[in-house]
This record gives sequence, structure tokens and C-alpha cells, in this order.
Amino acid sequence: MTDLERRIGLVRERCSLTAFGAFALELLLLAEWDPDLNGTNGIYPDELIRAWEKNRPNAEAGGKTDRAELDKEIRTIAGRNVEEASGRIIYRIREQVLRFIEQEFPPDPDEFFLEIFSNFEKAEEPDPERSVYRDMIRVEQKKKEHSDGWILLNLAGKDGSGRLENVKAFCREKKMGLILLDGSSLLELGREKFRSMFGELGVNALLKERVIAVIWEDALGERELFRVLREMGHEWDRLPVLVIIITETPLRPVIPGSAQVPAVFEIREPDPFARKDMGMRYAKKWQIPFEDGFGEMWQRFRFTPGQFQNVLEQAKDMAFARNAEIPSREELRIACRRQAEYRFHGKAVLIRPQFVWEDLVLPEMSKKLLQDICSRSRNQELVYGTWEFSSRFPYGLGTSILFTGSPGTGKTMAAQVMANELDLELYRINLSAVVSKYVGETEKNLNMIFEEASKSLCILFFDEADALFGKRTEVKDSQDKYQNMEAAFLLQKMEDYDGISILATNYQQNLDEAFKRRIQYVVEFSIPDAGERLEMWNRVFPEACPVREDVDLQFLADQFELTGSNIKNIAVNSAFLAAADGREIDMSHILRALQNEFQKSGKRLTGAEMGQYGMV
Repeated sequence: MTDLERRIGLVRERCSLTAFGAFALELLLLAEWDPDLNGTNGIYPDELIRAWEKNRPNAEAGGKTDRAELDKEIRTIAGRNVEEASGRIIYRIREQVLRFIEQEFPPDPDEFFLEIFSNFEKAEEPDPERSVYRDMIRVEQKKKEHSDGWILLNLAGKDGSGRLENVKAFCREKKMGLILLDGSSLLELGREKFRSMFGELGVNALLKERVIAVIWEDALGERELFRVLREMGHEWDRLPVLVIIITETPLRPVIPGSAQVPAVFEIREPDPFARKDMGMRYAKKWQIPFEDGFGEMWQRFRFTPGQFQNVLEQAKDMAFARNAEIPSREELRIACRRQAEYRFHGKAVLIRPQFVWEDLVLPEMSKKLLQDICSRSRNQELVYGTWEFSSRFPYGLGTSILFTGSPGTGKTMAAQVMANELDLELYRINLSAVVSKYVGETEKNLNMIFEEASKSLCILFFDEADALFGKRTEVKDSQDKYQNMEAAFLLQKMEDYDGISILATNYQQNLDEAFKRRIQYVVEFSIPDAGERLEMWNRVFPEACPVREDVDLQFLADQFELTGSNIKNIAVNSAFLAAADGREIDMSHILRALQNEFQKSGKRLTGAEMGQYGMV
């Protein structure tokens, strides 16, 4: 066999040409190379088909010629032109095919390609938890046994989950190259350019043994993707082209206007509470200690490996700026927060925690319960991951807490103390921006909040929660129906969320019983007694604040039933009064501020209540 015959045979094999295709290839080559035919510039399709019908094997003589199917196969190896004088269609062998046979190998076009890879011998093995390429190979081989046309695979997964690594490993095992396309660039093509480009692309992939992969972002839209796939099917119906569509969410089985059913492979995220071993493996791969920050951030922020690699690069740049090699915990934390990119759109506000345990004055039982909750959060990885409790509880692995008590008793302060203790972001939900009178909008807003919060499992603080988590009522009209639907939706989102949700209410009796059953902890914030009030008075004035020694804090604690919020307001207002007088804070300033605080609730102080300070 000559080298020319071998290359013609490769074209037949790789393009899966039928007997008619092989006949058309030889005739088109003859028209290209024979000096007597060279001046014709090609062959008319009718002439080619008539020649085939005249010369085809006797076994097929009685069969009926399907000219549409033959025309499709001709276009695999030939390009269509219009003869200027007559306007008739004329076929000439594709330059790609001709140059392949002549061993010239035309250069790859760079238009609309992200990249072309020729060799994957050194492609890295995907992460074990995210490796699906071997399944892809098995399915592709099975489909190839039953199909002469193109094969469509769909690889779905989050950005940075290892989709491209799996595609490269797939090509490595198949000993094929890769043509990587950008979906957004494909949408810029007109219909004719679209088909022309796909025709050239399909033959390029076959002759050079390449897989075609398209990166399609969800934002580009499913409808547009289906249009692209229909055009692929139109051009590659009879070509054994191997196509992989890389998406974020899996494709549906039915693509409107196409007979092709995609084989879907999804890269799923591993159990969130079983990430430690994987993190230690990546720490070794990226040459960074697992301890001293990276391990903590790896388990807290639910990023994909690709996203975490970007975080690490940015954190390392911060370390280089201070002439260090390894990023600090704070540098890693800053880079992680940037990657998380919370987009609450005004529906939640970041609260920067300023308080610690010493600032929180509560009954011992309530304070101990808060400390136990913090301990639970720190040990989730051990209990749910290492001890495998997550296998017993498929959902509801987070922590839901109810803070109940009168206004000003320390609910918001306690949330700040917890956030400070656990080093987590604390977001207070803006209920006025969440609750909507339009059907479905409240659920949409809450879904967005929980989705954003899941990036780093920040603490969600629903203040005045009874307005949002109120009692479900008997359905008497459509409004009752939709309010109950909102309550059910909130129950579901709280159970799905793996972080901490804190519901604060002044009226526990207003909460729906279903919520109470699903809440894991209830922390009561009672009105402080005299001893607790004295402790608050002793701590409320900063050390730098000038307070007269004869200020009677014991009298204030014993005589007036105030909450922590009341005491804070009185202290601040008395400080401003003293500043205006240009002297230290004394009892007169405090009592004036006390009177103002009482007036806010419509009360007036009597001389009897003022005791020995009534004339101050």
C-alpha cells in the first residue's frame, strides 16, 4: 500500500464514509488531480449521484437512492460552490481533506477557538472525588457501537470543580487532541457562517483526531444552547464527531429540534463535612501547610479546588508583598472573602462583631448554652465527617437557634459574641427588603440569601423573626395560602443550610410550632436581676471615661428595672450631658439621662423612685 492509498484510507475510516462516500471521494480527487478534468472546478451533484447509481454494486442496484442522505455525505468531504454563469451548485473536495491527503496539514483556524491542544500525554489525573472521565469513556464506546453519527456528551459541574481536567484526561486515554470552543463566541455567528464553520470544524476534528468541547456558561441561556446543538446536528448528522458540552447544570434529556440525547456526567461536590482529607492532599500539592490557616479556610469556605487555587495565588501575592513565602491566616481569610463575593443586594447587612464573652451579662444557664452552640459549630467536621454522622442525617446538618426575650436584653450582642468567637461573618437580614407583597418574591429573596450565605457558612441573623416566621393560619383566602407557602419554604431552607441561623423574637408565642420543632436550641434572654444590672453598670463606662467616684451604681441597679440596652443608652446620654457641662459624669447626669429613657416608653420618674437623689 502506497502512502497516498494509506492516507485516502484514513479519510474513509475517520470520516466513516459509506461505499457511496468512498466513491465520491475518489471521483472528487480524480477531478482535482486528472489534467483532463482539472479545468471543470469540481463536479455537479447530479452528475456524481448518476455516476454512483450507474456504477454501484449489483447488490444495491434495486435499492432506491435517497438523494438527501447522499448529499449530506458529499458535504462531509466536499465544499459547495455556486457556478457564476449558470447558478448551479458544484462540489469540490474540501481543502482540509486534500491537504491532509497530500500531507501538508493546513494551519488550524484561530477564530472562535479558546485553544487547540494536540497532545495530552502529560495531562494530570483529576481529583479522585471529582473524576468521571472513565465513565465518559465507557459510555462513548457503547454509543459508538450503535451510532454512525456524532456523539454528544455533557459534563456538568461548578466552575473550578475539575471539568476541564476530566476532559483532558478523557482525551489522554483516547489518544486524541482537543478543540476548545467558547459558547459566547458561537452566538455571534450568523446562520450561514455557523454552518460553514461547523462543517470545517467537524472535518478538522475527524482528520486530526480531536474532541470538540464547548464551554457554555449558564448565563448564556438554555434556549441558545439548544440552537447551537441543532446546528451541530445538521452538520454532523453523519459524522462520527465526538462533542463534549461543558456546563454548570446538567442538560435535559430532550433537546427541542434534535434527535440527539446527551449522555450527562455530573461532577458532584463531596460531603461538606468530609473535606479534610481532600484539603490535606491539596495542601501538599500546592506546597502550603494545612495548619495555620489553610485547613480552617478550606473547611469553612465551600469553594471548588479551582476557586481555592485562585484564592491561594492572591494570598501568596499578599505574602510576597511583605517579603514572606507562606500567606498568613488573615491573608488567606481576606482572599477567601473576596472570592465569596456576597451579593445580598441590600437584603442583608454585615455586622462587625465588637463584643466578647466578658461583655455579655446573662444567666449562667443561657451563657453556657451559647458556649455549647459555639463548641458544636467548631466540631462539626469531627462529628459529621470523621465520625460519619452525616450518613445518618442527610439534611439539617446546620445549627438553628431561637433567641427569645424582651427588647434590649442582649440578643443582638449575643449574636456578635458568637460571630467573634467562631470568627464568622454575621449578616443581619433586612426584613423590609426581603418580605414582598408579590407572590413568590419573598421566597426568591430568601433563596438568594441562603445561596450566598452557603459560600462561607456565615451566620444569618433574623431580627424580629416573628414577622417572617409567624404562625401559619387556616386557609380562608389566597393570601393565607401564599403566607403558608412562604412559611413552608423557610422551613426547607433552614434545614438545607449547613451554617448557623439565628432567629430573634420578642414574642416567642407568635412563632409557628413547626418552626419550634425544627429549631435545635432556644436561648432565653430574661430581664436582668439586680445583680446582673450592677454588673452591667460596672462595665458600661469605658476606662477613659471620667466618672465621679461617688456615683451610686448600686442604687441604680437596685432601684430601676432596666435592660442592657436601656443601661447603654443612659450611659451614652449621660456622657454627652457631662461633656456639655465640661465636667465628670455624676449622678445628676445619669438621672437626667434616666428620665429621658423612661419618657421614651411614656413613663415618668417620681420622687419616691429617685429616693435620696430626688433633689439632685
